[in-house]
Amino acid sequence: MSGENKVTVRVEVVIEGAGDAARVTTVERPTFAPHAGGLVKPLLIITPTPSSNVPVYIIGGKNCIEATGTSPVVMGSYALKVWAMAYPSPYVDPRQSGLSSPPYGAVSDTPTGSGGWSFTRAKGNAVPGAGLGGPSGAPNSTLVVWYDFGGSTPLSVVDL
Repeated sequence: MSGENKVTVRVEVVIEGAGDAARVTTVERPTFAPHAGGLVKPLLIITPTPSSNVPVYIIGGKNCIEATGTSPVVMGSYALKVWAMAYPSPYVDPRQSGLSSPPYGAVSDTPTGSGGWSFTRAKGNAVPGAGLGGPSGAPNSTLVVWYDFGGSTPLSVVDL
């Protein structure tokens, strides 16, 4: 939607002629901050908050966390479905291969009429994959949330 995301594209056009030699221009992929550049705002993840001390629960032999948030609005609608997965590292790059869609093992939820979603033990869809906390309190995991709008799956990321 207009005003939610902004993409700036710069194009250089070279026209040969009048004795000028052809020039080659290398266009580099722009560098993005870990939570920017086409990603949904991490603030749509309400809990856990970035760099927070997140309780980890062992469920079925897997480290799991709980998470809540709100779906973004795309073309006037909330996401049809939301998936989540935690990774036991604070260095997960959301642009890396394999993160364009939810992986096997990601849990899902259907947003409410107001766009809210939740992954909880009570609902049986707690988020698997988190690392256990250490004594330093430094971030040790990354939560990735995917939003399905019927063809595209933008994602939110927060370091825990």
